[in-house]
Amino acid sequence: MCKFTVFIPAYNRVHTLERLLISIERQQFKNLECIIVDDGSTDGTNKFIEKVKKEFTYPIRYIYQHNSGKHVARNTAIELARGDFFLTIDSDDTLYPNTLQKMLEIWEKEVPIKSRSKYVGVEGLCVRMGDKKQLGDRFPENVYHSNHLDTRFKMDIKGDKIRFIRTDVFRENLFPVIEGEKFITESTVWNKIGLHYKTVYVNEVFAEVEYQSDGLSNNSLINRVKNPKGGRLYYKNFLSYISSEFKPKSKYVIRNLINYFRFSFHAKVSLNKQIKENPLKWIYNCLLPVGYTFYLIDKLKIYKS
Repeated sequence: MCKFTVFIPAYNRVHTLERLLISIERQQFKNLECIIVDDGSTDGTNKFIEKVKKEFTYPIRYIYQHNSGKHVARNTAIELARGDFFLTIDSDDTLYPNTLQKMLEIWEKEVPIKSRSKYVGVEGLCVRMGDKKQLGDRFPENVYHSNHLDTRFKMDIKGDKIRFIRTDVFRENLFPVIEGEKFITESTVWNKIGLHYKTVYVNEVFAEVEYQSDGLSNNSLINRVKNPKGGRLYYKNFLSYISSEFKPKSKYVIRNLINYFRFSFHAKVSLNKQIKENPLKWIYNCLLPVGYTFYLIDKLKIYKS
């Protein structure tokens, strides 16, 4: 057992992996392991890891899977994890030397032992590699206790963040795996966890991020269109969470309902089934034509590109 499992999903990133592994080596907090799940790389990632892993003082476990998507790789790592906490860091990013130490200190200071069953982890900020520009919004307070749903959809906090999650909670909330699809929006799980657990959010920078032209961040819409069942599931789940306890801003209700219809069309779900499964009141079906219009636009822009 160890305190942290650091998970690296890898897909043809042999040219950036070494700097990330070095940043993990430089962690002030040493009670950690690293799990690398290679999602079908063809650039020699396996040979590189075998060559360099003995150069680092922390244990590195390497697992190869046929190209199935980051969500499947993360499920694999969660099942194998020996750490109390699970932190995902993309293979083209880096951690600061005090990241794990600081995160753990915040957890121990801000979450009393008697309350820890109600909390899932700590989340902080990222900056862009190179110019150190902050990515996304700051939190409303330097230390802010809330959950993912309220933070994202009521407080309107957007942008890339980095977090650790209790491994035991993650194991109970694995990413859905849909046959034939390789992408699931990460908030499919973050939203679900946010129904039941709080997070400590802090305005501290823990990682530097580099966006690759072929990365998931730069291709979000294309990935959702090509994996529409997962996209539809995300929006359907979000709409089902709306209740007296969770009332998101109306713009998110409208936007996500439109996208529910939009990706239902991409997934070839019948009109009757879309209407029947819409978690909101029937009056909201008036947005169905808008969703269909976006579906047609996607076909023109993406399928013909």
